[in-house]
Amino acid sequence: MVQIVSDLADRYFSVSGLLCSQLNSFSYRRSQLELARVIDGLINSHENALLEAATGTGKTLAYLIPLLEKGGRTIISTGTRALQDQLYEKDLPLAIKLSSIHKQVAVLKGRSNYVCPYRLNKNISEENHFKNQDLATELKEVQAWSRQTKTGDLNELADFSGKPDLLSLITSTRANCLARSCSWYHSCPVYRSRDKAMQADIVVVNHHILWADLALKDDQLGQLLPQANHIIVDEAHQVPDVARRFFGNSLSSSQLIDVAMQLRRELASLGGDDPELASVVSWMLRSIRTLSDQFDLIGRHLKLAEWITGPGSELMDELEAALAKCLNVLAARLDRSLVFRHCYARASDISDHLMMISSNKSLSGSAHWLEFDENGFQFNSMPSDLGEVLSACYQNSSAQWLFVSATLSVDGSFEFIKDTLGVGAIKEYQFDSPFDFAVQAAGFIPTDLPAVNSPGHCLALMQHATPMLSKKALLLFTSFRALATAKEYLETLHLPLLLAQGEGPKSSLIDQFMRAEQAVLVATQSFWEGVDFAGANLCCLLIDKLPFDSPADARVEALASTYSARGKNPFMDLHLPRCAVNLRQGFGRLIRLESDRGLFILGDSRIVEKPYGKALINSLPSIEWTRDKETAMKFFEEI
Repeated sequence: MVQIVSDLADRYFSVSGLLCSQLNSFSYRRSQLELARVIDGLINSHENALLEAATGTGKTLAYLIPLLEKGGRTIISTGTRALQDQLYEKDLPLAIKLSSIHKQVAVLKGRSNYVCPYRLNKNISEENHFKNQDLATELKEVQAWSRQTKTGDLNELADFSGKPDLLSLITSTRANCLARSCSWYHSCPVYRSRDKAMQADIVVVNHHILWADLALKDDQLGQLLPQANHIIVDEAHQVPDVARRFFGNSLSSSQLIDVAMQLRRELASLGGDDPELASVVSWMLRSIRTLSDQFDLIGRHLKLAEWITGPGSELMDELEAALAKCLNVLAARLDRSLVFRHCYARASDISDHLMMISSNKSLSGSAHWLEFDENGFQFNSMPSDLGEVLSACYQNSSAQWLFVSATLSVDGSFEFIKDTLGVGAIKEYQFDSPFDFAVQAAGFIPTDLPAVNSPGHCLALMQHATPMLSKKALLLFTSFRALATAKEYLETLHLPLLLAQGEGPKSSLIDQFMRAEQAVLVATQSFWEGVDFAGANLCCLLIDKLPFDSPADARVEALASTYSARGKNPFMDLHLPRCAVNLRQGFGRLIRLESDRGLFILGDSRIVEKPYGKALINSLPSIEWTRDKETAMKFFEEI
């Protein structure tokens, strides 16, 4: 890597810099200084870059300080809402305080984070239509809070992630938002937050907002994107999955039902005096229900094109006919209700999409698949070449793009992320972790375990790991079934504290785990990244299997088909790199501080037995691996 000299970076991040002198908890990290130097130079040259900063580098301050010093309008996109809040509430205020440079900062979240006054009050007024009185009571509690809040951010009130029914009644979507036609427009939290963002120097968003906007699926960033000088994409390894969602298309039963139910509620509020429209709405709902019931009877691996031309043909015709009749009836009633006009526009879009799916016209140049469960169905498509689509976004932007993450490379190469992001020729930088992993961590792969896909694998792994659970342990599983098996076994051990994903809010589980002297936390994918256990004294991390995507997942199968269509090897060019990134993210939970020490248990011998295992080991920090239980126990006991 070319050495870049930067007075700015040295002034803050060197041994004699401001951070060392002003922050008692700060320790000098050479990799952080080097990262800040490079970012300062990149801002000066306005070049795009991929920057892999390993765990413990301190990447956030390393890019915030140069951005504050150099000026220019900046959009920072993060992977999750929690990281958004951390940036906005902690990291940016600290950087501004250290630099003494005042900047206008704003945070912009998705619609589902803000209360919609129109939908809230309309649904309150229709309380008599609710059979669920608990839901009606919760609506009134939200209404009382909404009269006091200054931001309308629902996160101030409670965690609504487990209450989808309530959330749908108090928030808007792009499809059902009345925008300027709404009587609440000027006091709407969504549009107030947008106005504040337009005046800010630095706006913190998440990947869903950024890529939805770039894909023209939303307009939350409005006029800000063309005015941005710099776009920092933090946790950039998450971008491909997010971008595929927005640059593809989907049509779900919930979208159809939402339109029908909105019409039904509006009919009731108008006195229920339109039997013709009521009959058409009922026809729509019956067609949707019949389609959902049919999916319960057919095979899981049925291809979408095969289903449309086979068993689904008549059912799709029935749904299209019901939707067409609804549009015809609504067309004669548009002057009666603003909601009718809005539903007409939504139903028209859905009808067009439905006809394209039925005729297979939407399937060329894209991968497509069908998903369904007890909650309904969804037709999906994604671009065959995501990189080609994303490349156009950068070419149409005058902003500088900096992609930052702890996990961008695979076996030392950036080719996988470059291909999926479509960045082409771009600057590449890697910054090592300040942690001494060879001393702080060790890896243990138990011997004599059943095959990873056999029913007895999880239980045998738990029995192997039992002696290593006497301190703080985090057990990560690749499926809910394995988690349930492990939990059932661990309950027989009568541990001081056993915490399991799903038994409470994620934040509460993390807080209990952090405060406990001894605890075991069992979890699945949502705990593999974006969770910082710094200071938790985590001594053992277990991952049950290599985190390959399930081949039975229709989305994964469709994604693999896009690689085959481009002449690539789906396993080597897609599944293996994705597994490597996920494995690194999971491993990254173990060592968060220079003082941490921990044992990593991987219950999957393929990493040492299969030819591809070397690429996975090379993608992890350099640690000593053992298959001997006594050696592993010796390391564990010395922690």
